[in-house]
Amino acid sequence: MSTYQIILLFFFLVSILLITLIIFQQGKSPEIRSSFNVVTSSALFKTSNSNNFITRMTTILALLFFITSLILGNLSSNQKKKISEWENLEKPHQYQKI
Repeated sequence: MSTYQIILLFFFLVSILLITLIIFQQGKSPEIRSSFNVVTSSALFKTSNSNNFITRMTTILALLFFITSLILGNLSSNQKKKISEWENLEKPHQYQKI
């Protein structure tokens, strides 16, 4: 595996964890969540300290997501690109006269 693939795999895992933690955070309107029968974070984690933990983990994962997206963008822009026939059109081909 190349470095790019390892960072891409890490980026994928961070994004899945970030989505999961955002879903488990306690919102301001529990009526909307209850209408969709979604389990609230207070039912899963009983104390307010766990809500602090979820908020901090979401912040850390969001920073990791942002940093790895910048790294992946930089790595993908620095990769050598294949030059196709259509990109180098400075010299026209010479055809044989019949």
